[in-house]
Amino acid sequence: MIRTTRAIFCDQDHGNGDVMFPELDYAERLETHQEFINPRSIRQLREDAKKVGWKRIKGLDYCPTCAESE
Repeated sequence: MIRTTRAIFCDQDHGNGDVMFPELDYAERLETHQEFINPRSIRQLREDAKKVGWKRIKGLDYCPTCAESE
């Protein structure tokens, strides 16, 4: 079985995947597969990220820390 999920990665200096939404560490991924079982639509993903401080500026995504400086 192949499943797909979506994640947003910060376009600032964290572009290598250090900062992402939703934040799922390896242990969480093993325990809960909710993002794979019920993946969010891109629209829902962006809405949920916005609720916790992520911003999209000129087509780029910024984590809450980087969004403060933009």
